[in-house]
Amino acid sequence: MLIREVILENFMSHKYSRIRLGPGVNIICGPNGAGKSSILLGISLALGQSHTERSRRLKDLIRWGEDHARITLILDNSPRRGRRPIPRIKKDYIVLTRVLRSDGRYWFELDGVAATRERVRRLLARLGVDPENMLVVMHQGMVERFVALGPVERLRLMEEAAGLAEFRRRVLSARRKLEKALSEEKAIGELLSDARQTLEYWREQYERYQEKKQLLMRRDFLERELAWSRASEAEEEASRMREDLRASLSELSSTEAELARLEDRSAELSGRVAKLREEASASLQEAFEERARSARIEAYLDLLRRFKLQDELLLNAISSSLGLRALSLREATSALARMLEESSEKASRRLRKALELEAEAMGLYDRLVEVRVRLEVLRIRREALSSSIRALEEELKSAEARARELVEKAEAVGPRVPSARPPSEVEAELRHVEGQLLAYRDVTEDAERMYERYSELYGELEARARRAKENREKAMEEVRKRMEAWRSVVGKMIENVDARFRAILSRLHGDGSVSLLNTEDIEEAGVEIKVGFRGARPVPLDSYTQSGGERSVATVAFLLALQQHIRSPFRAVDEYDVHLDPINRQRLAEALISTVEGSDVQ
Repeated sequence: MLIREVILENFMSHKYSRIRLGPGVNIICGPNGAGKSSILLGISLALGQSHTERSRRLKDLIRWGEDHARITLILDNSPRRGRRPIPRIKKDYIVLTRVLRSDGRYWFELDGVAATRERVRRLLARLGVDPENMLVVMHQGMVERFVALGPVERLRLMEEAAGLAEFRRRVLSARRKLEKALSEEKAIGELLSDARQTLEYWREQYERYQEKKQLLMRRDFLERELAWSRASEAEEEASRMREDLRASLSELSSTEAELARLEDRSAELSGRVAKLREEASASLQEAFEERARSARIEAYLDLLRRFKLQDELLLNAISSSLGLRALSLREATSALARMLEESSEKASRRLRKALELEAEAMGLYDRLVEVRVRLEVLRIRREALSSSIRALEEELKSAEARARELVEKAEAVGPRVPSARPPSEVEAELRHVEGQLLAYRDVTEDAERMYERYSELYGELEARARRAKENREKAMEEVRKRMEAWRSVVGKMIENVDARFRAILSRLHGDGSVSLLNTEDIEEAGVEIKVGFRGARPVPLDSYTQSGGERSVATVAFLLALQQHIRSPFRAVDEYDVHLDPINRQRLAEALISTVEGSDVQ
């Protein structure tokens, strides 16, 4: 897009001026104070420049005695190669106006319609027009300002003018993303570290809580085991008592059976002893009788032998007394002798029989005494067993009641737990477990919930940390790629500008170079311009080393070398030939014309 015409109304020294411009080089000449610089300043203000070198306030640019000023640019929007510079506006020309008022207000107009400065700037920025960039519009006195700029500022101006600033913005955007990713990764790392410490604390508490749970479970189990151990012990005690009672009852039954048998035996033995003694008494009586008969016989025999009785009556009396038939003395004596022998023998037999019967009776009596002793012992045992059984029955009732009570208590604690250990051993372990639980008094149920919460949080932070690392790696890769792209396009531009700069300087009997510095850090990267004239070794361009004319030549040569890279279709330089001798002025003019010749720029 080119400027067809500039109209200045009440602007600085211009009451009303119209300046027509054409494609290519437009040179405005005139004496000092004629308003040449005012034209370029008006164009810049209309294009959206926000400040001015000649006045800090826009209202001071209004012509003296007027209350407003108007700057109007007629912009060419006719199609080029089938496309308008601003396709959205379907007209061959666009009227861009900036109005300044003495009350400090100002505004823009596009084709007579009010527009904001930002809208105008955005519209012109699409075409690369930037009136703030001194490489696009270099006002009066800006040559020295450009020379005074450092390498970093020069490079940024070049990028803006050449339309390469987007590469820098992309790099810086990527770097901001990287810094954000690094900051986020660091912040997440710190959070992860804090969370790790917190998680370790709650893991320890959780592990202690698990140990406490195990101890509590063990305590509950031991309480059940103790309760059922006591109940089992009571049940076993009751069972032993029942067995003892059954044994005692069985023993009592056996004792009573034995008593009955021994009583029968005692009665039998008593009867037999009595019978034997009766028989012995009868035999002894018979023996005594036989002894008496023997004595009578012996007396009769002695009488017969002593007195040799011949009296028949006496013999008959003795015979009759002895139950004998009447015998003679000799027969009587012989018979008496036989009878005496037989009677003595019979008395002896009866006596022996009596003694035998008595001995047998004594034997049976001894056995009877034994039986009676055993009977007495058994009676005493029966009484003892009966007493013991009554006591056992009472104890069994108490034991069964205690067992039922302990079973009920144990059932209230929990299901039956088989245990082979005595209650004392279980109780000892229970006291030990309760002692261990004292060390876990500070551990609460919240430990599990907090551990799970922080585990989840830590997992989320780990996932965020992985994502942050991935984002950082992606951001680093993006920075690397964008830096490579920036180095590539800027490097090519610098190489081309350097070649053209050397060519232009060689026509002006000078030498120099344009080089890129610190390409590893885009913030520190810059452009170094070196120049040397009349065979001098090129040195960096600055405000002190070169003369005014050399600085002007170097600056204009640099601008000319950069022209093919500047996007803006409109470029302007005010007083570029200051400090130049006629020969260099002529050579620069030729270089300027040759640079613009054949292009669509203005």
